[in-house]
Amino acid sequence: MSPADAAADRGGLDWGESVAVRLEDVSLAFGVAAALRGVSLEAEPGELVALLGPSGSGKTTLLRVVAGLLTPDSGRVWFGAEDASRLTVQQRNVGMVFQHYALFRHMTVYDNIAFGLRVRRRRGGRTLSRGEVDARVRALIELVQLEGLERRYPAQLSGGQRQRVGLARALAIKPRVLLLDEPFGALDAKVRRELRRGLRELHDRTGHTTLFVTHDQEEALELADRVAVMRDGQVEQVGKPGEVFDRPASRFVFEFIGESNLLPVAVRGGVVEWEGRELALPRVDRPDGPALLAFRPQDVDLAPEPARAVEGVVAASRRVGAWRRLELEVGRGRTRLDVEVAGDAAPSGQVAVLPRAFHLYDV
Repeated sequence: MSPADAAADRGGLDWGESVAVRLEDVSLAFGVAAALRGVSLEAEPGELVALLGPSGSGKTTLLRVVAGLLTPDSGRVWFGAEDASRLTVQQRNVGMVFQHYALFRHMTVYDNIAFGLRVRRRRGGRTLSRGEVDARVRALIELVQLEGLERRYPAQLSGGQRQRVGLARALAIKPRVLLLDEPFGALDAKVRRELRRGLRELHDRTGHTTLFVTHDQEEALELADRVAVMRDGQVEQVGKPGEVFDRPASRFVFEFIGESNLLPVAVRGGVVEWEGRELALPRVDRPDGPALLAFRPQDVDLAPEPARAVEGVVAASRRVGAWRRLELEVGRGRTRLDVEVAGDAAPSGQVAVLPRAFHLYDV
């Protein structure tokens, strides 16, 4: 494919160089509070990596370290083979989109997108003619589907439209890395779903190395090539969405991603027991003692052998598509479990279930 054909295939624009981003043992504290604790993470060129975790886990701090807005106490940030820790914010050439977009209220859509290109001219970067700036801005407006809105101001746009202006402005400068800090956080659920599909399509078209901060697990699993789950300033697990969901590395990851059930059990000689009964589960390689049987609502079957299953009373039942969602009260402690079973019938009274996929964690 010729350079001209490649450019056309990627939207007719020169998107610039995409580089690998590597964080090497990065730590940062604000006073006595540690925000990042020895974080190591890598994003390959053109990869979209989601930083997923609860509030206060260090996601945004990590993004700001990559951008150069914060300086770590220790560790390094690499852009490809270059030590970006030694570079200024301007030299790193990153594009950032914030949750509230940080648009200039006194500027039109056109001028917001053109801003970075004009600033670079004033700072001595490669001089772009007015025609080149105009061509790039108009191509970006078309790319993010804002045609006809060029002369509107941010206050005259919807939340979704403002988000797209923020994306176009970040892309205008041909960033080496694109950083998105909860860009859909201020939008309602329906608009979020529509825009994240658009973002994935835009990413595939432009090929930028992208770090995407979110606390929304569905968003991360749908959008990302890989997901980095963060907790208390550390990375708990990194993997493809399916790997993180199906093979969580810790109880925290299991509970944070997807719905979950936790049932107190005991392990004796590789056999899982619940309230004195041996469950019909595969033998486990785990020391004897108390444990938590962890499984997802959808990974459950009605048990043909109630004596070797988890029995409970149906407290609530509702239809969810082709499945029925049951809320069970089980055991002497009346533990609440949410399970999904196939079929049109609405089970009532005593029901026995058995997980077909499960994990065991320490109590």
